[in-house]
Amino acid sequence: TVVYAIAAVALALADQAGVATLPLLCVLLFVVISSMGFLLPPSTMLAMEAHGAIAGTAAALMGAFQVALGAIGSAIVAALDDGTAAPMLQAIAGCGVAAALVANLAFPKRAAPVNAGTAAH
Repeated sequence: TVVYAIAAVALALADQAGVATLPLLCVLLFVVISSMGFLLPPSTMLAMEAHGAIAGTAAALMGAFQVALGAIGSAIVAALDDGTAAPMLQAIAGCGVAAALVANLAFPKRAAPVNAGTAAH
């Protein structure tokens, strides 16, 4: 999620600074979109891991939630439309930062286990 957030924020900042060339936009959009392929399958698996008996219902609820959030996000971007790509890029960056924050809060880093053979006595 951090790679997604960094690329999304870089995309929005490049547009705001006026340095967003086509090759730069293509590279950053590729990183943003392809990172979703690394994020969605494991996050779906982790979310449904504890709900084996009702996995179908959980999957349907997740799908409905994703569609609803997409519709809400599209409506917000459409309402903020100013004829440029800025509202969409800012929404992508906002979602990237929010995803990174939620992931870090939901899955805090655990301390590395101490190997008994190398522990100081």
